[in-house]
Formats: sequence, C-alpha cells, structure tokens
Amino acid sequence: MTVAATQLPVTFSFGVLLTLIAILFVSGRVFYVLTQQWTTHRSVEALREWALDRGFEVNFSSGATLPPSLSGLNSLDPRVEMEFTRGPMVLIRLSTTAKGNLPRPMWNLLVRKGKQAHNPAGLRPASAFASFLDLFSLNGFPSLLPPDRFVAFAGDSKDARRIAGSPARSLLPADIGLLIHGPYVTLDFSARPFDVIEFDRMIAIMAQVIGFDSANADG
Repeated sequence: MTVAATQLPVTFSFGVLLTLIAILFVSGRVFYVLTQQWTTHRSVEALREWALDRGFEVNFSSGATLPPSLSGLNSLDPRVEMEFTRGPMVLIRLSTTAKGNLPRPMWNLLVRKGKQAHNPAGLRPASAFASFLDLFSLNGFPSLLPPDRFVAFAGDSKDARRIAGSPARSLLPADIGLLIHGPYVTLDFSARPFDVIEFDRMIAIMAQVIGFDSANADG
C-alpha cells in the first residue's frame, strides 16, 4: 500500500524577500564602486598606487594647506587640488586666482628643498603662453640666452646671469620651467599631464638639478 506524501502549504516569507533584496543591493553597490574605480576613477587609483609604491603621502582634499615652500603665493588665493609628499619633496597640483572671467589657471609643480639658498631666479620656457614664473615679481632677461628654449628671469642681472649660466638649462626639456627661490627648487610641468608617467620624469630631472646644486654647495 502506497502512502501519499503530505504536502505542506507554501507560505510567503518577508524575511527571505528582504534578505534577497539586501543581497541584490549590496551586489549592485559593489559592482558600481568597482566600475567607478576602474573606469571614471581609474586615473585617481593609478595615482594612489604610484604613491604607495614610492612611499609618498597622498592628499586629495581640495583646499589642503599650502606647503611652506609656496607660501609666497598666499595673496593669489591658491587652492591645492592634489598633493604628494615624501621627505623634502612635494608634487602638487594647485590653482591660483584668475584674471577677469577666465578660468583659474592650474599649475603642476614638483618642489624640493636643496642644500643651498639662492635669490629668486628661474628659467621660463620661451614658447609658453603662461608660466608659473609669471606669478612672481621677477624681470625677464631675454638677451642672456638663445631665444628658442628659455628666458632667464631674476630680480637683477647678477642672478639672471647665474641662472642663465647654470647647467640646469641643458638638463631641462624646453617645456619645463625652473624656479630657484631660497633653499627650494621648483619644476613647473604645467604644460604636461599630472600623472604617474610625468611624476617619474620630473623626479629624475629634479635629481640631476639638485645634484648640480649640491655639488656647487659642497665645492
């Protein structure tokens, strides 16, 4: 004799439904975050990875404190967009006040403290429409260098001749500006992207420029 199986009535469970909805929501949220991380925010993640690999502290907070090396810009309403710090070296992207209705100019800079202090002087790319050096009260001395690459900038002719005759001008690409102010050396690579490829290039150039400065200090 076959005994028929007893079928229990099917009941609706709100608990199961809510659990499924929660799992679906969390899965969708994780998918969205990962998609943003590897598409829209991929460049930011690349910056974070680069900084971690090379021992830099990262600050992506808009309005971060300006480093002491750039305190002379306080009158220009500087706004720090990104900042990477390691010891005496700072990679920074910042904007300054605009003229009229123009957008705020953005500056990509690498600043490092050297061993020797100098009067302000620099090399401005001759072909640049705007340069970081333009923000400072320096005079141009175009007759000291050939007109195709750089213009020497300084407070007086003595400092201009010093920077014009330095080995730095042969180390710099024609689109990279140089400012030496006090103990600080600043490279202006605003004509290039603010990305990890340029970071490594600027650090290599800075090492050579600082090397010549240190040799002069030791000599």
